[in-house]
Amino acid sequence: MFDMPHVMQEINPNASSPLYQQLKKAIMIEIKSGKLKPGDEFPSEKEIMADTGLSRVTVRQALNAIAAEGYLDRKRGKGTYVTRPKLEANFIAKLESFHSEMERMGIRPSTRVLRLEIIGGDPSINEVLKMPPDQPLVIMERLCLGDDEPEFYQISYLPANRFAGIIHENMEEHSLYQLLNSRFGAKVSHVNRRIDAINAGTTISELLNISRNAAVCRVENIAYDQKESPVEYNFSYYRGDRNKFTMDMYAT
Repeated sequence: MFDMPHVMQEINPNASSPLYQQLKKAIMIEIKSGKLKPGDEFPSEKEIMADTGLSRVTVRQALNAIAAEGYLDRKRGKGTYVTRPKLEANFIAKLESFHSEMERMGIRPSTRVLRLEIIGGDPSINEVLKMPPDQPLVIMERLCLGDDEPEFYQISYLPANRFAGIIHENMEEHSLYQLLNSRFGAKVSHVNRRIDAINAGTTISELLNISRNAAVCRVENIAYDQKESPVEYNFSYYRGDRNKFTMDMYAT
């Protein structure tokens, strides 16, 4: 529920900061406190103007600034709704776990393990992992959620001759890379990532709770340990409407 009296308490016409910035700050307090939740319908510009006495320019500036940060979705003819900014992964500067990123944004993370077992070797996958084509693999399928909403689906392959014991671990609670380091002495030193865009097929759309053919970011990862040996090969499928990727570029 939009608490207009509380918003108005935060606005001081005599303050040095512009009124639209004060209005933006007051509304953001309502959103970040949880009083306004993703999916809640937001008052129109006219309603806010009538309740606050602020000008259309001031109200529009505030709402546009909030929408630009990803907390409001303004659709012409359909109204304005509270949303949340897309998850942002910096793929160049750091290897940040899904749970760490979600917690940093104030979102409750969780993971569901859909499959965790040893399978026969796959020549194309084994080649990437630099293994003989007939050697077995550990396969792990996980669905990662934020506030119980699907964020991405991941299918991972690891050499079973090194990491077979993973199938006995609770991978809904453990970070894979932390476990590889603490239990198996394989510290991931870097990951090679390739990103492309695809349309969701039936399986991916059902897992991610999106429409078939919706935009999905597919990320292919090859993780290497401190000895430059590949330890994991995975494909991650991110919802295009809930994720974005940033990359820092450096001059050579």
